[in-house]
Amino acid sequence: MLELDNNYPYPTWNEICGRAAVPAKQNTDAGGDLGRFTSEIRPLDNDAYFAQTGFEYCDIKSVCNIS
Repeated sequence: MLELDNNYPYPTWNEICGRAAVPAKQNTDAGGDLGRFTSEIRPLDNDAYFAQTGFEYCDIKSVCNIS
């Protein structure tokens, strides 16, 4: 679930960088899934690919629950 932190203003999308707090287990699980996916599709050096996260059409003013 993606939720905004009400202690900070909404992003303007012109920021130089972003910050987020992600629990270690979620971060490890997501990175592991991406690593397994990359191994499964067997890209060669410098092959381009992209991964859709499910948040592409998430509205910043609402809570997005991706399942």
